[in-house]
Amino acid sequence: GIGPQHIATFGSLENIILGKSEIFKSTIPRGIAFINGSDEYSKFVYENLPMPKKYLYSTEEGHFYSINEIFSLDGTDFDFVYPGGVINFKTNLIGKQFLENLIGALACAYILGINLEELKEIINNIKLLPHQFQVVKKSNPIIIDDSYNSNLIGVIKGAEFFLSLPINYKILFFAGILELGVETPNYYKKLIEIFKNFDKIILTFKDYTEVFEEYLYDKVIIYKKQKVEELIKGLPKEDLGILILGRIPKNLLEEILAL
Repeated sequence: GIGPQHIATFGSLENIILGKSEIFKSTIPRGIAFINGSDEYSKFVYENLPMPKKYLYSTEEGHFYSINEIFSLDGTDFDFVYPGGVINFKTNLIGKQFLENLIGALACAYILGINLEELKEIINNIKLLPHQFQVVKKSNPIIIDDSYNSNLIGVIKGAEFFLSLPINYKILFFAGILELGVETPNYYKKLIEIFKNFDKIILTFKDYTEVFEEYLYDKVIIYKKQKVEELIKGLPKEDLGILILGRIPKNLLEEILAL
C-alpha cells in the first residue's frame, strides 16, 4: 500500500510513489511482483511495471481477493478467491488491514506452489508482536491496543473496524501521525469524518490539535497527565470500547490496560 507516511522525508506523495516503484527494479523483467490493489497509487505502480509476472491482490479487479468476510473480536472468517478456485480460511487476526496483507501472502504461496489447504491451521494461529491491533480485553471495557506505530491508512482502517463493533460508547486515544510535514493539518482533516463517530477523542500530542478541536468541539480532550478514570468519567465500563492508535505515553497505556 502507498500513503503519505514519511512525506516530510520524501517531499511529496509523487516521490513516495516513485520510491515504491524502484523496489521492483531488480526484479524486472524476469521476477514476480505482488501489489496491493486496494489503493489507487499501488494500482498505478502495477499498471506501469514492465514485467509479465505481476499480480494484483486485495481487489476484485485483480487475481486474488477475499469475499464473504466476517469480522469479530475473535478473528476473521473469509473466502479466498484465486485462479484455482475459492477456499475458506479462518484467522485469529482482526480487521481489514490484516486481511489485505494475508491475501498478499496467500497469493505468494499459491504462485510458489504451496498447498493452500496445508496453511489453514497456521493462518488460524498467527502470532503478532504486542500492540499491533491487539485485543487486550473483550469486555468491561473492550480494549484494542494498536500503539505499536501509526500511519494514515492504518488509522483509518483501524478506526473503521472498531466503529463497526456493537458497542454503545466508544473512546479513542490518538497519538497523532509523524512525518506528514506541512501537510499534516490537511491529512488530519481527512480523519474528521471518521473520528466524529467516537464519543470522546483523547489526543496525546501537541501539534495541530486545533484541527480536531475546530471540527469535533467538546468531544476532544487534550491529554495533560489526567488519570484514565477522569478521562472516561461518566461512561459505563460494561458498555464501553477503547481504541488506542499510536504510541501514547507509556504510563497512560499501562493505566488503560489495567482497567
